[in-house]
Amino acid sequence: MAITTKALKLAGTAAAAGILLLFTAGADAQTKKSACAGLQESACKANTSCSWIKATKTKKGTARRAYCRAKPVSKKK
Repeated sequence: MAITTKALKLAGTAAAAGILLLFTAGADAQTKKSACAGLQESACKANTSCSWIKATKTKKGTARRAYCRAKPVSKKK
């Protein structure tokens, strides 16, 4: 049974599309930002669902900027 060049190209295109779809679905879940992302310090502290993380330095001396992040949500039992 001979496989034609067209069939191989079609199979390759379908496989590539499937892989692209998988990566897109995974990236979509990671790109959803919280309501706290990007807020300035005053706005972050005013929002009860956000926490302000102060600027720090790592052990290696790298400076980390201050930022706002969402407080963890407790799971209901």
